[in-house]
Amino acid sequence: MRPPSRALRGAASAALLAGLLLPQPAAVAMPYFAYRYGYACTQCHTTVPQLTPFGKAFKYAGYRIPGPVAQHAATPLSMQNAILHTSGADPSGLPKTVVDYLTVNSAGPIGRAFDYFADSYVVDGGRPGALHDAWIEFSSGIANPDAPQDLRLKAGQFYLPLPVSPEIFRETIAHYAVFDQTVGRNPFDLGESRLGVDASLGAQYAGSSLHVVVTQGHDFQSGLPSSHPDLMLFGAEALDGLTLSAYAVEGARDLNGPVLDRFAREGAAAGMHFGKGELVTLLQTGSDSSADGAGKGERSNAAFAQLRWLFSPALTGIVRQDLTGSAAGNVRSTTAAVSLRTRANSRLVVQEVFGQTRSLDLELFVAN
Repeated sequence: MRPPSRALRGAASAALLAGLLLPQPAAVAMPYFAYRYGYACTQCHTTVPQLTPFGKAFKYAGYRIPGPVAQHAATPLSMQNAILHTSGADPSGLPKTVVDYLTVNSAGPIGRAFDYFADSYVVDGGRPGALHDAWIEFSSGIANPDAPQDLRLKAGQFYLPLPVSPEIFRETIAHYAVFDQTVGRNPFDLGESRLGVDASLGAQYAGSSLHVVVTQGHDFQSGLPSSHPDLMLFGAEALDGLTLSAYAVEGARDLNGPVLDRFAREGAAAGMHFGKGELVTLLQTGSDSSADGAGKGERSNAAFAQLRWLFSPALTGIVRQDLTGSAAGNVRSTTAAVSLRTRANSRLVVQEVFGQTRSLDLELFVAN
């Protein structure tokens, strides 16, 4: 693998100098933890799968509660399913009302310093799904809570560390366009889970972290051969009411053409918290040396701005503007959504998307 470029080294240096950002915890609503410890689902969640401060601490500790706690027998499996109705027509012919996704997952501690997470989609987007997460993680901070730094090593299939969660903690039905963006014939995007290793170092319980991630240079279901490993650096720092982050990814893809496509994606984000509101902005740039597989280079860019407002612990409103740009042109869209907790383990999302096409969508999510 070639050495990191100047841009990649620069992004890493900027992240280190800034201090470094909050990693997004990987977790979904798992009622069996409530059964095991005798809690209500709202102990860990506001509107599922959003986490309360207790829920974040529980996940950070590798699904552990300090000290002696009464536990009940519970099978470490849970299911989440969502029914989606959309006013828009699906170009592939799916009906307007479908099972959007059906997942089966499991998580928990292993010994004193390890934990695991597994999440498989039986149905994904109305079609047969696949494994999304299956990883095991070591944490020095769990083994030694008094240590000032926490070293974590994660191995398996997982989502890349990003300023916002592209899948598990996304509150809108519509995806972030920046994380779905592909360029030319290169199928790489930031929103898919990948096989690899993630090594991170952060201040214990302080919210700052640096990640070095190496993943397989392959995109699931792309039909392309595996190429050079992908390298990612991600850093974040949480200040008083402000979170800053930066990331850089480099890799290469054999697009079945005469010239290998060497690509880079670099992004920076800022999140501001004020009262009941949260504003997150992200800007990403990209370059491909051979996006067509024949030696034609291409530049790309993408951005979003998202305002989230907590009307109550059970009701959240989100407005987001997405933009992607490449040689194929610019695409803009606006998403407006409300997320309502209907019961402790369920939510209803009502969303309208304004863009090249317009749709009104409703999704009912239930965790069991």
